[in-house]
Amino acid sequence: MNAEMQMDAFPPVPQSLGECIAIDRELRQVLVDPKRVDDVHFLTWLDRCRASGIALHPIPTELDVISKARQNGGRVAVLGSDDSIDVSLKTRGAALELLAQASRYRASDIHILMKGTHAEVQFRIKGELRVAMRLPQDEAEGIVRAFYQGIAVVKAASYIPLDVQNAQISGEVLDGTALSSVRIVRGPSYPVDQGGGFMVLRLQYRGFSAGAVEKHTALPLPRTPAGRINLEAMGYTAAQAARQEHMQDASSGIVIYTGPTGSGKTTTINEMSKQRARLAPGRRQIAIEEPIEYPQEWAVQMVISNSGVENMFAQYLRAALRMDPDDIFFGEIRDPDCGVAVYEAALTGHFIRTTMHTPDAFTVPARLEIMDRERLPPRLTCDSKLLRGITAQRLVPRLCPHCSVKLIGKHESKAPRHLWEALITYGDLSEVRIRGEGCPNCSFDGLRDRVVIAEVVQTDSTLMADFINHGTDVARRNFRARFDTDNSILDSAMRRVLVGEVDPLSLADFVDTIVPFDQVNQ
Repeated sequence: MNAEMQMDAFPPVPQSLGECIAIDRELRQVLVDPKRVDDVHFLTWLDRCRASGIALHPIPTELDVISKARQNGGRVAVLGSDDSIDVSLKTRGAALELLAQASRYRASDIHILMKGTHAEVQFRIKGELRVAMRLPQDEAEGIVRAFYQGIAVVKAASYIPLDVQNAQISGEVLDGTALSSVRIVRGPSYPVDQGGGFMVLRLQYRGFSAGAVEKHTALPLPRTPAGRINLEAMGYTAAQAARQEHMQDASSGIVIYTGPTGSGKTTTINEMSKQRARLAPGRRQIAIEEPIEYPQEWAVQMVISNSGVENMFAQYLRAALRMDPDDIFFGEIRDPDCGVAVYEAALTGHFIRTTMHTPDAFTVPARLEIMDRERLPPRLTCDSKLLRGITAQRLVPRLCPHCSVKLIGKHESKAPRHLWEALITYGDLSEVRIRGEGCPNCSFDGLRDRVVIAEVVQTDSTLMADFINHGTDVARRNFRARFDTDNSILDSAMRRVLVGEVDPLSLADFVDTIVPFDQVNQ
């Protein structure tokens, strides 16, 4: 239907529907009160329109929206004045031109990212994301709605901004391009309260060599985050930092961070994600978490709008797989459906960072198996090509160097006997310090800041075979006995105790009970 269609071209509207519908002739849509969608008078009128050569797509819409869309009390309102029809046509034209431009570049995907203040359109070309254009937010929103509401032929009945929705474009609208169909996924993303959202269009071509590839100007890569990674400033040793970066060089697989709530897992993941964006800006990163802790300009941050619904996290992860992702940050493996979804994502070639709550790195396979022995057995989860690495970490308070006091001497009585018996097995205790009374340098709480204490486990086939054939204890003991592996969290913490950085009296609260040295890596 074209914009010149006159009111008289529509069959007469039943009087009972006069206030309940409004027509957008350019988009071939009719807004209708949800209560009237199945009304026999409405369905009959739609059939009459169809018989007259006017196919209208019904959009269930609240009455206040319909009222605003109608003109001054006519029997049927056609949405907008001539000016608004021109705008609608312009927006539809801009959407179709975007498809044509991406087709000329032979892009495999179009990503429209609405960031609240502006929007960015990216094409994936030869596997890399490139910035095609930057637009005002409202212009991008119009293009997204035009794709979903006006151009797509397979879609949900209505456009719901806060839902993840799928659609498809096919048919004559793609004539003149090399495209056979376009699959769409769209939904909300951070910052939702400012209109944040995304649309990913997966382009399907008629054939590998359909049409000649036009010469074009190379598009720039997305902007990279400022700064540089510095895991050692957080508390990681140089060797741990190197392991972290090495095990995240892979194009696919899973890296799991374990530890209690408040142990800094998300902070570490944010740093690794930021570094990935610096080194490989052409990769699409998607985050699924609730709540969002760190805004990530380089990623699409999907917002869980109803985290109380069962399996919502797993559903969002499966939706993310339709968004052309490379890297995924999945907030937490909290149930078997999440675990299965994460491993399915890894099996299909994606890289996933996620978290779990386990006592140490080596209890991850057992926790997964307990979740679901049938779907998450060790023979699946213990594959070093899928599970690339596990980092267990804690955040431990560091003593104020100005007011902390030495344990040996007048404060020895503060350490119970069993603690002394364990401490003396580590060697010289002359520099061991405990928390003082506080001073102006530490705001009188005796502490300087908090530092990461970690154990970084980079998996291999030998470790995984031990998990499968011998269980957690043997796998842990054999791995820690190697000369080139990391120290346990307790061992790393005790090294800071011996130099006076960490109070041994507090380790049980933040790390574990101190045991004799010959037991620490068991």
